[in-house]
Order: sequence, then structure tokens, then C-alpha cells
Amino acid sequence: MQTLLKSYSQLWVNQIKYGFRHVSIRSKTNSRHQYYATKPQQYQKFYEMKKKYDFKNDDLTFPINIPLKQRYAYRPQRQFNKATPQNDYLNTEVMSGNEILLYFEQLDNLRINEILNGLERLHKYNKGQFNLAEHPWVKAALDKVFEEHNHLTKIQFIQLLNIYSNYGIETPEVWAKFQERMIKLLPNIPAKLFGECVRLFMEKSERSTDEFKKDLSLVIPVHLTKMSPQAIATAFEMVYKHNLMTEYLFFDHLHLILRNRFKWFIKGKACPLMLRLLREANFETCEFLWPEVYKQLEAELDRIPNDQCAPIRNELVKIGEAFPSHQQYNNIIIAKKIGARATWEATLGGQARKLSLVEIVKNDILYYKEKQKLQRGQSQQSV
Repeated sequence: MQTLLKSYSQLWVNQIKYGFRHVSIRSKTNSRHQYYATKPQQYQKFYEMKKKYDFKNDDLTFPINIPLKQRYAYRPQRQFNKATPQNDYLNTEVMSGNEILLYFEQLDNLRINEILNGLERLHKYNKGQFNLAEHPWVKAALDKVFEEHNHLTKIQFIQLLNIYSNYGIETPEVWAKFQERMIKLLPNIPAKLFGECVRLFMEKSERSTDEFKKDLSLVIPVHLTKMSPQAIATAFEMVYKHNLMTEYLFFDHLHLILRNRFKWFIKGKACPLMLRLLREANFETCEFLWPEVYKQLEAELDRIPNDQCAPIRNELVKIGEAFPSHQQYNNIIIAKKIGARATWEATLGGQARKLSLVEIVKNDILYYKEKQKLQRGQSQQSV
């Protein structure tokens, strides 16, 4: 209480000593608005402006609630400031091929992931026109990344394998080193990367040993439920290619997925590849597999992607020629239905999808104009 009295007494002493300062209401509002202007987003609702009504206007309807003041939101001028980057990593997506090559001249100033992204982007720009692996700066970049391959993460290592595959580098010593690193990563590699790993090491027989290929085929069931349909189809394609298919892989895993999830392959655009594998593997008399495959194909006729109709139709025709006993499953009827849709997509449907709405309206107008000309010509001839 004493401290409160002291503060009040000091306040009165200061006012008597320095005089009472008279502040008008106008100056108070001006100072308040000046303060609000410094924080427009926080105090925008306090900006007020008198609203004037034109009572001579006939549009006014009475009774009307006439507010004396209207809220005015202060909107500062928009400033187009460039967003400051969060890091100093090179964005190779916005660079040209020459810019990436010039950066490769100074490899000591680049990080490993920047070199990997640059090499990947260069291959997309090249499109097979030049042998970039012979370029001195690109060759130096490839050698530097290869020296660091034991210290790369799993994603970076698979990216490096893709780069060496795209650049056509098939040196046995290099792929032997990659195989040693892959053996260490195999117990902990995720399913998405494992499908890519199977494709890269089994695509060409020179890239890995037969024992390693067999080990990869035995690990496929571990990741099968989490792999994409395209990765599963590619993995089993490599297994068939190197004659590594066993009864365990087929009866305990592959045929169960095909029976239960064949529509999954249809949506994942892996159906033509899987049908071709079954045809080449000569599985004609699998009574527990083919009826379910044809049943799911017929059920998913309307959901087949547009670009997959023709390949699926072609594979069904080849299966019908290779396996005459499949007529009992109505495979020819299903192929004709898919073929009709493929024909429609290749002619009218595909053209209509490519045309924009404006072009469709223009074509309709031209059609009706020609129709009117024909009708006028016929009416004039009749007169």
C-alpha cells in the first residue's frame, strides 16, 4: 500500500512540476492511427472512415440501418520480394546442360548429391546423342562419385547404379565393387529400392555373379507385399530370364498375388508384362490361376488405363493362339471388348481428349454452318 501511495504521489509531483499537458481528442486519434499504421495486420479493424449515403438515390429501401462509420482495412503496398533460398544447394532442374558441365569443371566445390543430380540431369538432356562418359569433366565426376560409393546413403547408391547403367559403363571391376556394397545393404534396404536393385543387377548377366542373382531372387518374397506392381513384374521377369524360378517362388508367392491382386497389376500398368511372363513360362494348365485372372480382367474392363488397352488386347490374342484350351474362359470375347475400347481410344476418343474445349466448340460451329449450307442448297433446288 505504501509503495502504491508513493507512486501516486510521485505522479502528482511530476504533474505539478512540469504542468498539466492538454491533449486533444484529435491528436490522440492521430497518434493512435500512426501507431496502428506500423502494425497493419494486427490493427486493421480499427481503421475507420465515414460512409456517405446518397439519399436522393432511388435504390435505397427504408427502413435502413445507417452506420455512421465504416471499417476500413489498411492494405499496404504489395512487395514482390524474391524468396531467399533455405540452402545453397545447386538446383540442377533449372540449369541447362552447359551450365551443369561448367559446374563439373570445379568438382572440389560440389557436394556428392549435387554431382549425382547433375549427372542424372545431363543424361536426360543428352537423349543418347553423345557418349558423355568420354567427356573429361563428366568422367572426372563419375570417378569421384565412384570413390565415395561406400559412404553414400541407400537412395544415393541406387541413384549411382542408375547413372552408371544409363551412361553404359559395364566395367566388371566397377560392378564387382557395387555388388560388394549391395551385399552389405541388402538386409536393411527398403522395398521401393529393392525392386530397382533387382532390375539393375539382373538386367545384364555381366553385372553380377550367379550366386548373387540367386540370393536376390530368394529375398524377393520378403519385400513382395510392399513393392509396386511394375517392380514385381520386372523382378519376376528377371527371375524367368535367368531360370531362377522355383516352386517356392511360384506356388507360395507369385500365384497368390496374381489370384488375389491381379486388378492391382491392371491399375499399375504392369498387366501386359505379367501376361507375357505367364505365356512365355508356358503355364497353360494352371486351373487355379487362369480363371481368376480372366474373371478380374472382365470385372476391371472399364477401369483399364487408356494406354494399356491395346497392349493387353495383343497379349490376350497371343495367349489364345498359344493356349487353345483357354477358349473355355471366354478369353477371345474379353480380348474383343478390350480391342473395341482400344480402337475407340486410338480414333475418336483419343482425338477428343487431345482437343481443348475451345477447339471442340469451334468444330461444332463449323459442322452446323456446313449443315445449314446443305439445307439452304436443298431448299433452293426444290424451289
